[in-house]
Amino acid sequence: MTPGEPAAPKQLTLLWLAFLTRVLAENALRFFVLLQVLPTLDAEANTSVHPMLVPLLMVVALSCGPAILFAPLIGRIITPTTINSAIIGSAAVSVVAMILGFALPNFWPGALGLLAIAGCFFGPARQQAIVQLQPKLRNSIAVLQMSFVLFGVLGTIGGWLLGANYGYEIRENLFGTPALALGLLIVHMTICLWIRIPAEIVDASGEPASRGFFRDSVRIFRDFDSRLAIGTLMILVMVVLASFVQIITQNPDAGLDFRELANVGFLALGALVASIEPHVHRTRAWIPFGFIGMAVCGLWLLTGSPWTMPAYWFSAGIILVPVLTAWFVGVRPPLRPHGYALLQAMLGITAIATVGTLVLVFPGAGSLEGLTVTQVDDIRVNYLGECRLVLAWAIFGTLVFASVTMFCFYSRPIVESIVNILMIPGYRVETVGPGLEVMPFRGPALILPNHAAWFDPLWLTKVLPCRNTPMMTSSFYDLPVISYLMRRVVQGIRVPDVPFRREAPELQEAIDALHRNDPVVVFPEGYLRRSEAKVLRRFGQGIWQILRAKPDTPIYLCWIEGGWGSWTSFKDGPPMVNKKMDFQLKVQLAFAAPFVVPPEVLESHMRTRVYLMEKLLEVRSLLGLPVLTVDEVNRSGNDESNSGESESNRS
Repeated sequence: MTPGEPAAPKQLTLLWLAFLTRVLAENALRFFVLLQVLPTLDAEANTSVHPMLVPLLMVVALSCGPAILFAPLIGRIITPTTINSAIIGSAAVSVVAMILGFALPNFWPGALGLLAIAGCFFGPARQQAIVQLQPKLRNSIAVLQMSFVLFGVLGTIGGWLLGANYGYEIRENLFGTPALALGLLIVHMTICLWIRIPAEIVDASGEPASRGFFRDSVRIFRDFDSRLAIGTLMILVMVVLASFVQIITQNPDAGLDFRELANVGFLALGALVASIEPHVHRTRAWIPFGFIGMAVCGLWLLTGSPWTMPAYWFSAGIILVPVLTAWFVGVRPPLRPHGYALLQAMLGITAIATVGTLVLVFPGAGSLEGLTVTQVDDIRVNYLGECRLVLAWAIFGTLVFASVTMFCFYSRPIVESIVNILMIPGYRVETVGPGLEVMPFRGPALILPNHAAWFDPLWLTKVLPCRNTPMMTSSFYDLPVISYLMRRVVQGIRVPDVPFRREAPELQEAIDALHRNDPVVVFPEGYLRRSEAKVLRRFGQGIWQILRAKPDTPIYLCWIEGGWGSWTSFKDGPPMVNKKMDFQLKVQLAFAAPFVVPPEVLESHMRTRVYLMEKLLEVRSLLGLPVLTVDEVNRSGNDESNSGESESNRS
């Protein structure tokens, strides 16, 4: 089986079912231990201001602790060749954990811990399975993450229904929560036996292989996007857990109102809305608005207005899918197994630290000895209200800070999304060719298109799956508003729009971007098309100089058809001057399969330029256009080429 076979949807369906049954079983046992087991084991010793806080901390520690302890081992066990064994093994350990819970007295907290150990391997194995199915599913990453969020929410609510409403006397009740959880895990293991994930992964990135958990973690943290994704998820986990504590402490006695927990279902609705944007980069535009929505709706923590709770969790769902997608595509393939382990460990530390801090902030009743029961209850209620008010302000302040910060960090996806919306009336952008389907989300790459209109970079950005660094001619770069966005948001590279230059400092900027593993869009003509006859100008030396510095960089050639004659082209006059704006203009982009320039070709700048021109002219065939030769292109429009331009010095 190969990644591109039609079996991918079947394997994905099995992964969905395995994940859903596991989450149902885990959360059923988790709520069972939280609501029924721990409060009865040591009820007298639990002197916290609220009886649910200490059990909550214990459940969080049991659920998240294994992900922290076993993080260095996860990446070594879960590899492309052992993925199926890891999935089946985690399912088998889970069933054994439940059997031990039945066999040993008061062992259900221990069974939960063993279940968490198995789960900390199943989670990364599931994500790695998606990676290995990615060649078939690469255009649905956001939808995939949304589906797992949806099943996670269903499993949480279903787990509460199973865990809170069945008795603890499991030997007298055959259909008690543990028995149901065991049945679900047996179904889970049966499904896992049918999962067959292909072991082959095509990785043309040329990046160094994994070097161990700690070294890979350092490499991941060096990447800004990875740090940002981890930080965003940590803030979200912290706020969600604090909000959960705020919910369960509404009742001074104990208990968890199902209506409050059911509001978490709106998180799935938010995830569904966020997955509408399939682009793995532009989907991040939802993140700042999600935090803003949580901050506004977070006022319910201060005012007690219940109507904002659905919107609060809806906003959290809007954040979750984009940030999971960002993490999924941000970590480079060789680092992904250790990357998943690192993410689990960081989120586990955040969860334990958050709940542990809240247990300390909500102090116990040890200092209330000697008072009557009524006095103790009154003090607890009053102090609980004060603690909840402080927590509400802390959550609100964190959300406001996150809103401002994320708006700054994710400004580029917001701008790109707005531009794409504004371009919908004017242009119908279509793509053909094999190159776009195999273009990596991250990693150094050179995208070389022809240049016939100012909007060429915008059309490219619309369809490219990766965030790129565009090199743009100064005539468009220097336009009002565009200039600010290019410098401050997009961080594009300015190329002077002149026919003759002796120096090209922008070339070093492009090389630096490739060293940062950023794809770069280079218009190798170095000049915007000016005439009807000359469809392509001779490439400048700039592309050769870039390739000489980065000879192993994969090249993606793109032919843009439809730009010439548009509102932003030089046909019939300068761009945007005395022309009607375009309406539903068809623009086609053809992408050839990637290749690397042979070393013998790179020995000569002229040979390299002619070689790339020939390759780009061949891409026209993907659109059904006649394939021109370099000689034909050079002979066309000779009057323009004799205007004094020195091609050898143009970049």
